[in-house]
Amino acid sequence: MDLSLKIYDKLSLAMGSSGTPYRGGLLALARAFHPMPSYRRGNHVWNPGELPAGLYYNLEAVFAEEDVQPDGKSVVRLVLPDQLFFCEETYFYNEPSTTRMRCITAGSVWKVSASDYATIHREFGLGFDLINLLSLKTLGEYRSRTAQLLQCAPKVRLEQAVRQYPSLLSALTREELASFLLLSRSSVHRILSKTYGRG
Repeated sequence: MDLSLKIYDKLSLAMGSSGTPYRGGLLALARAFHPMPSYRRGNHVWNPGELPAGLYYNLEAVFAEEDVQPDGKSVVRLVLPDQLFFCEETYFYNEPSTTRMRCITAGSVWKVSASDYATIHREFGLGFDLINLLSLKTLGEYRSRTAQLLQCAPKVRLEQAVRQYPSLLSALTREELASFLLLSRSSVHRILSKTYGRG
């Protein structure tokens, strides 16, 4: 499948029934995505204090968005392959990012620039609705994940995460895994040792 059509499908899915009047704009936006240099483990899409304007499509990499504080870092979300993503502070408030988006598994990313996005928005008027719906989807996924994690026993949290994305055990450090699953490092170590024979 042509990659622009794949991106168009992701954009249409995000818009849902609201996207029907915007089909031309969504197709134009999908065609405006261009490949970025391939990311390797440890590369950053953005860092705190930067203005990473643009909408990204992650073809095959895995990224961890991290909240970096003086006393450490925590994983806010994972961006898995075949997902759209963007920096919320920059998109909504034109503010520098407070997070870091770090590559943990190498792969390709495509991006539509802020200027191309603005041009397409002026012509088709879809930009605000698209970003609103993308943000609601992202927030909904985050709330759902957090609610599920808090209701599950630690062992079940880890099992569900590994079932959804098996290479999580090798992609994230034990500290990152604990942060993402809202567990202590000792709990992650104990569960991995007993369940997977890995500590």
